[in-house]
Amino acid sequence: MEIIIKNLSKMNKSEQEFPHKLESMKNLLIRIIVLVILPLMFFSRCNNKTSSEMLDLWTENWRVEIFKDANKPADASNSLELITAKNDIEPAQIVMRAKSDFIIKGLEFSDLSSGRNKISSNNLDYYFIGYRYLEINAPGCFDSITNYQRKAPDYFPEQLLEDISISVSAETTQSIWVRVYVPETTLPGNYSGTIIVKTSLGKYRTPINVEVNDATIMESQNGKFNWEFWQFMVGSGSSGMIEQIFGYKSYSPEWWKLQEKAAKILKEGRVNVFLVNWLDLLIDGGTTIDVNGKVTFNWNKFDEYIQFYMDREVIKTLAGSHLCGKKKEETYVYSLIRDSTGTTIKEAVLFEEGGKDWLDQFLPALYNHLQQKDWLNKWYQHIMDEPKSQQMLTRYHQVSTMVSKHMPGVIRGDALNRTHLIGYVDRWISVIDTYNDSFKERQALGEEVWFYTCCWPGGNWLNRFIDQELYLSELLSWFGYKNDLPGFLHWGMMWWHSYPDCKFGAGDCWSVYPDTINGNILSSVRMEAMREAAEDFELFKILEVMNAEYAMSLASSLVSTGTEYVTNIDTIIDRRNLLVRTAANRSNHTSVNQHRSFDKY
Repeated sequence: MEIIIKNLSKMNKSEQEFPHKLESMKNLLIRIIVLVILPLMFFSRCNNKTSSEMLDLWTENWRVEIFKDANKPADASNSLELITAKNDIEPAQIVMRAKSDFIIKGLEFSDLSSGRNKISSNNLDYYFIGYRYLEINAPGCFDSITNYQRKAPDYFPEQLLEDISISVSAETTQSIWVRVYVPETTLPGNYSGTIIVKTSLGKYRTPINVEVNDATIMESQNGKFNWEFWQFMVGSGSSGMIEQIFGYKSYSPEWWKLQEKAAKILKEGRVNVFLVNWLDLLIDGGTTIDVNGKVTFNWNKFDEYIQFYMDREVIKTLAGSHLCGKKKEETYVYSLIRDSTGTTIKEAVLFEEGGKDWLDQFLPALYNHLQQKDWLNKWYQHIMDEPKSQQMLTRYHQVSTMVSKHMPGVIRGDALNRTHLIGYVDRWISVIDTYNDSFKERQALGEEVWFYTCCWPGGNWLNRFIDQELYLSELLSWFGYKNDLPGFLHWGMMWWHSYPDCKFGAGDCWSVYPDTINGNILSSVRMEAMREAAEDFELFKILEVMNAEYAMSLASSLVSTGTEYVTNIDTIIDRRNLLVRTAANRSNHTSVNQHRSFDKY
């Protein structure tokens, strides 16, 4: 202000002829500065200080679950540092908490630059973390166990909300799930940019740096890791889950829109083994049965549905849904029958009372159709889920023999807890806690073994419950690679109709969520974690070509068994980064320092 006044006093000769006018101008300018500009400067400075004091922003690795009561750690960072391969989706978190209510209005991304090379801002996106309330923990929790996040009842981080903005209550923490996709064509280098978080308390800048390594993760439809997740997106009438939950008629525009979203989730999640619910598709296509029981198959909807997902690059393998099911101690064959009105309906029938006749028509017809579509090399057939009793085993023998007869060369595979079906199974899928020497013997003979988890095992077994640490999902693929298990199965992607509110098994039955208000399907952090697991497996297979011994040593440095593994997140991050860099041949393939202090339960 003093400088301005002094300058005003330096008047030329002509200005001195108008002293009264200039004095008035000088006084007016002083008043503007004192009454307007200085208060605005003071208020602006105070407002910035208040916003900074009221709102905490920090960043976290994706493996760290952020609860609503989380506070900013003393050593927290406010920038994102990611290490990636190419064709890699890498997530991270921006976390915010304030002393007053506020609104996160959205995020703006800059391009990420490395010299003249760029990763377009279009390859970055974000979701707000939604929370699911659990009344009880998963089985076996809190019996001298440390890999669960916290004791229920409580709200646990889970959903990926697609809202553009979100309101956050005072003293409540909100995590933002940020993802960077690195295209396959990206040149290696360090790419830097900025994320602007817009809030009602101001704008906040988060620097981001992405180290891109020269290793390319294979597209999932051609990948080495097989990820089977049972989805139920088809079905007409009372059996149609989409119609039950959303009210959309099968094959309506709204129905196809949901299929589009499901395909996006499956592709991004690298779920490449696609369950085909053939009974519903045959009915929807108009399959008929005459009075003598002769079936005229119509494959129209069967083809349309499968081709839809193939066109979206989801499918590596087609998994035919189960031919048999169990009810108490009896086993039934899933079939189509003609009811009293001549309508074709689904029915579970006994093997001796129509089941065998149905299979004698269906299996050769399916085989011939798959040949015509050139899908035979992609198809594998489920017989029965988890057969245990002698009656079930007998029925399994009969039906599996029929598959072998009518569909020669087609792989037969199921979830099993022991190797009691030798000669009737081609792909053994062992629950993780029963994977033992008997399954290893099948592997030694050249037979394929996958593994699975479900509502068990609980306790400290590697699994993917909502209340478990998120990194356990990632370690599933390290366990799989270490034990030469190239496939993982889980049943509960979307059992919305049978287990409302996701209460069964601490989220075991749901991994995606129906958004009936917006006609949408929401993904989850557990789906994201399983994608990271699948990507890690692909990186191991790249590294294996260069140095198989080192790849095995690296996998063993984090996982010993299904209950013995490293739980230190910093160590897990370090080893995953080492995996990326060595797969890109950027680190020496020397012996990995084995982490011998496995957490043993």
